[in-house]
This record gives sequence, C-alpha cells and structure tokens, in this order.
Amino acid sequence: MLKNNTAAIKFNKSFGYEILDIDTIENYYNCELYRDSYYKLIDKYRKVISNLYKDYGVLEVENFSFSNVSDNEILRLYTPLPAYLKEKLNTVLKAEGRINI
Repeated sequence: MLKNNTAAIKFNKSFGYEILDIDTIENYYNCELYRDSYYKLIDKYRKVISNLYKDYGVLEVENFSFSNVSDNEILRLYTPLPAYLKEKLNTVLKAEGRINI
C-alpha cells in the first residue's frame, strides 16, 4: 500500500492486513494477511451484511454467479488462484456454460 494512502491503510488493516516494513525508504508498505487475523476481523462485516440482506447462510462457492462477468475478466481475476479453488470455480462456471480457468 502506498504510505500516503491513509484510507487504504485503514481499510486493509480493518480486514487484518499487517504492515511488515514500516522503516523502509520506499513509498509503499509491504503487507501480509494472516488467516487468524482475517477471520477474527471479518466476522463483524459478515454480521452486518447478513443483517442487511437477511441472508444468514455461509458463503459458498456455489452461491457465486458469473453471469455478469466477461470471459476476459474471469481469466484475469481467477487464473492466479490455487488449483483447489479453480476446481471449485470451474464447477460453477461449467454449470453456467462458461469457460474454464
């Protein structure tokens, strides 16, 4: 994150990102997200969203829809994912008659 982008820093920290290199001379921070921090902090956002939409179910890959996403965007956004996630997403994409990643 850029060091002078205080909004981005605050936003990312609210999801559990931690700054790794505060004392560097670069104009950006290297950050890392740890699983435990993320799950601890994301819970409050999940509760707010659940209450807003009255949807209290667990978010599953099967809840995704790619009907409004172009093939190029699918490839750009999801190709870098680990193989086990690609496999799950390909199940949804196949059901929608879309490309595989």
